[in-house]
Amino acid sequence: MRFLLSAVCFGLLVACGGEDPSSGAGGTAGSGGAGGAGGGGGAGGITYTFETIGTRSAAIDTTTYEATLVAARRSDGGTSYLMVIPAAKSPASVVVDMAPYTGIDWTGEEVDTRHATEHPGPFGLYPDTDAPLDPPSTEMCAYGFVSAETQIQGEAYHLLNGHAVIVAFGRFYAGGSLADDAADAAAPFHYIEAHAADFDTSRIGVHGNSWGGFMALAGVGGRPAGQAIRAMTAANPPTDFVDLYEYWMKSLPAVYPYKDELGFLEGYRRRIEAATGGPPAKDEAAFAAWRRDALCAGLDGDVVIPQDDWDTLVPVTQTESFLAACSQQARGLFWRRRTPVEYAAIHLAHGALEQEPGFPSSRTLGFLHLHRALADESDAVFAYYEDAALRVFFQTVHDAQVDGKDITYAAPALADLLDPRVAAYDLGTTQATPGPTLASALVSDIWGTPVTPADLAQGFPAP
Repeated sequence: MRFLLSAVCFGLLVACGGEDPSSGAGGTAGSGGAGGAGGGGGAGGITYTFETIGTRSAAIDTTTYEATLVAARRSDGGTSYLMVIPAAKSPASVVVDMAPYTGIDWTGEEVDTRHATEHPGPFGLYPDTDAPLDPPSTEMCAYGFVSAETQIQGEAYHLLNGHAVIVAFGRFYAGGSLADDAADAAAPFHYIEAHAADFDTSRIGVHGNSWGGFMALAGVGGRPAGQAIRAMTAANPPTDFVDLYEYWMKSLPAVYPYKDELGFLEGYRRRIEAATGGPPAKDEAAFAAWRRDALCAGLDGDVVIPQDDWDTLVPVTQTESFLAACSQQARGLFWRRRTPVEYAAIHLAHGALEQEPGFPSSRTLGFLHLHRALADESDAVFAYYEDAALRVFFQTVHDAQVDGKDITYAAPALADLLDPRVAAYDLGTTQATPGPTLASALVSDIWGTPVTPADLAQGFPAP
């Protein structure tokens, strides 16, 4: 499984997929019935017509996956772009993966070709030359060009768990607004409806991280009427743009010591105001579609929101307030910290969880939540982890328990690992361990109390 390690590196950069320890049968996963064009009606008055504009393929272990590149023509005049990667066996469950910052070069649009040509390097900050609103921006935005072949391989975590994948490209670098991002995010669900024979439509999962987490929440709100979502992982997402605007423009600048870094937020301000017509103080009602109640109303399925107390980009209060208003539709998974955020250590980031060694525990647990929910009862479920990183998560749970804090947020993550279908693949040692064995070993070590999987089925031991 040498391929797995390279997939890990890509998955960390773009906040999406990677792969597993099972080699599986060889062969080709075809592009199925994607066909040339199909239609789908959209929420909010937007409808979609789908056009195949190309195909690409890439090998993962002994299987070649063939992806269809799709232009989703929208009735609002915009175009969204998708990559559809069928599972090795179809019809299959499907993971919709949000990719807000990934650069692509296969659309035929000048903006994509230009960015890919001028910025062919790794993920980083590049001039935000296509930001909306005047005057032209002098700030930077997140961008990283990813070839179609590398994107396919980067989705291996999902593909090798037997799921099809549809990647929604937000193309943040191309300008647009919140409304464009929401339309991009809704397109995969209408594609699924238009090509229902290619998927198990009772098993749809959604993944997004950061701005992609917002896309995940907004996208399911724009799905076709009656379409069910099985599970979602939306990590550290913006959930209320009135509160977030206040944080980015006032609260954070008042306390953040590295003022020269705050220009990074300018691109987000522009894309927010391109949708709302200005700041909340001008017209708060224009933000109604981008507030917690509206996002909550569109949710379905088992929704998990991982977040770190030390998140400086999207404060944890965003998620806590969202969950308070949306407790029946979503739950949190937290990395609780004992001290206030250390800006010198974190800077502008989604907390210390991004500094965990190797593969972050948030990715391990977020992916496992999806894969376990989407699996059939007889399916093996592959979890991918770095021992040192997963220990960090369980240590934060232990510390929170010692401090008398509520740790019920961690119980579902523990239950996921205790599922006897789970095979946990250590990306450091390349060894596989039954999930229940791994969970009991970690908890026994960190709590200092020998426990069995049967013990843990009753909950965490006393501190």
